[in-house]
Amino acid sequence: SKRISYNRMTAIVYTDASHDSDRKIAACGHCILYGNRNKLIKHQVLLYENIHTPTNAECIAIVNGIQDAFMLKGVKVIVVNTDCKGISVALRSAKKGHKQLKKYDAFNELKETIIVCEENGIEVFVNHIKGHNGHKYNTMIDTSCRTNLRKHLKTI
Repeated sequence: SKRISYNRMTAIVYTDASHDSDRKIAACGHCILYGNRNKLIKHQVLLYENIHTPTNAECIAIVNGIQDAFMLKGVKVIVVNTDCKGISVALRSAKKGHKQLKKYDAFNELKETIIVCEENGIEVFVNHIKGHNGHKYNTMIDTSCRTNLRKHLKTI
């Protein structure tokens, strides 16, 4: 695996998602750290309907994070940290030419988003981090997703 060089042109993205028990509504969130001191510059949670699987929700959160990081002036590397191990494993398999995961609708959108970044000279790395393990920004985005989802469910 390639060693990642963190510098002022590296955007670090943390993502997470939460869904209701019926898997009809999901809160997909991300936060972005960028600049010389890895300053928190964005923190966003969006609600989606009819996501169907937790992995789809995680893919959507990652896509949103990558797209926002892509727009940052001067970014050359995007490092995504997700607690969904299946996505990072699937992306590595896809790069090696293995068949696609058809059951994850949003996975293809994620792959396309990464291709667009790479075509524009931006490297994207998707890392698995253990969830609920004290990562400051993973915990922050996890809490935000769950809170936003609960607030929304109380209104319907």
